[in-house]
Amino acid sequence: MPGCVHHAAMAEHNTQTGVPPDFLNESMEEVRFFVRTFTQFTLHPMAFSSDWSQDRRRAMNPVGFFGTSLGLQLAAVAIVTHFKPDEIRDALKELVPRYYWFLEVLASQLPLLRAALFAAVVHAWLSRRSRRPFRASLGVVFYGAGWAALCRAVAAPLGLLPSTSPSKIAGSVIALVALVMVALALAGVHRLRRWTSALAPMAAGAVLVMLFSFITANLMAGAYSPAGAERLVRALEKRGALVKPQ
Repeated sequence: MPGCVHHAAMAEHNTQTGVPPDFLNESMEEVRFFVRTFTQFTLHPMAFSSDWSQDRRRAMNPVGFFGTSLGLQLAAVAIVTHFKPDEIRDALKELVPRYYWFLEVLASQLPLLRAALFAAVVHAWLSRRSRRPFRASLGVVFYGAGWAALCRAVAAPLGLLPSTSPSKIAGSVIALVALVMVALALAGVHRLRRWTSALAPMAAGAVLVMLFSFITANLMAGAYSPAGAERLVRALEKRGALVKPQ
């Protein structure tokens, strides 16, 4: 009770003195924390990852950093798509509006699953000598994936150009730089003498991720088809998750 009175008094004091509410200050602090983490990882990926994995550096939670970056990328893509509508996608949304959200939620989790699979393969290879915990490998992979997602968000407006070449070139450059950034980060975590030593397990992880992406892409394509729509609706109705209107 005294705490509630204290917070109410503080809120009234802030209102009277023109001080921003606490939630705005906390939000701005989170934004600054996100920008600081991105900047430090960009400038010194190896030192950043080594210090973070040994609790010598305070940084934003890697899952939160990855999720925020991915959210910004999806928002940027959505804005670009709004100005360049995809007729096929719109037609499918009109065809199966009742469960379209389900596929969207599934698709939004695929980057997280791909990053986790990639980190698992790389960690199994590199930790044999370094003995570093899995959370360290997973964290720096999330930092690297988030870094790449934020760069793609910045490059998303290139998709509005008449030619697709600038967008493809930017995507290739971001992918290449992100590869080096992740290799440097893993070298810092696992104390590798050369950052290129991380490229072999990264290649193995990339192959498995590509295979996983290929399988999920085919499954998603089948689900987006009219036949897949009927199968999904029947499955949901059978489980009681979807009630067919009379």
